[in-house]
Amino acid sequence: MVNFNKLVEIARALSSNHNVNLRCKHYCFILKNDKILSIGLNSHKSNPRNLRYPKFNEYGKNISSIRGTCAEHIAVIKLGYIDCSKFTFVVLRLDNNGNLAYSRPCGSCIGLLQKQIGFKKLFYSLNNGEFYQYKYISK
Repeated sequence: MVNFNKLVEIARALSSNHNVNLRCKHYCFILKNDKILSIGLNSHKSNPRNLRYPKFNEYGKNISSIRGTCAEHIAVIKLGYIDCSKFTFVVLRLDNNGNLAYSRPCGSCIGLLQKQIGFKKLFYSLNNGEFYQYKYISK
């Protein structure tokens, strides 16, 4: 069972060191049996690995070099794993007041997690302070 309150408190503690110029503060925790393996924080900086897992906007344009790096990408890069199919991902966002906010992973991150590295479970925060479990639907 994932202890979401613990992860929110860790994110709040990390938020003071997180870049204040960002509009949103997203955090991605990669867990195995409730043990934190990696934490990713979104960044305005781009990462060369964005080219390995390209990011596309809603019009299909590759924006990997201009958009920055999502928390999910950073957590995976830090972990160094290619196969994450046995791990649980928890993605959350804190607003400027430290409140939990909606944080569904973007289409690029969903593609990264579903098609390239896998996951056991994926949860993301909602505006009401709860978490939603992403339902993977295979084609």
